[in-house]
Amino acid sequence: MNKFFTGTPHVHGTASIHSARGWGETIEYVWKRIVETLWLWHDRARQRRQLSKLTSYQLDDIGISPSAAAYEADKPFWRS
Repeated sequence: MNKFFTGTPHVHGTASIHSARGWGETIEYVWKRIVETLWLWHDRARQRRQLSKLTSYQLDDIGISPSAAAYEADKPFWRS
């Protein structure tokens, strides 16, 4: 056995994750979170594109000012 690697995974702050789950479940959890984040970003980008295409009449109808719509539409997809 290597004195630097005892076979027990431990990274500061993640011990509870690894002790509660096996490595396979941890990897599955991480991949699930990555996919969820990508879908969220995709959805935000789509919504902001649609918002930027609305007319002033449509914006008024839903109660959003053109400046508020422009501000939201100009935000990067990763920012909520």
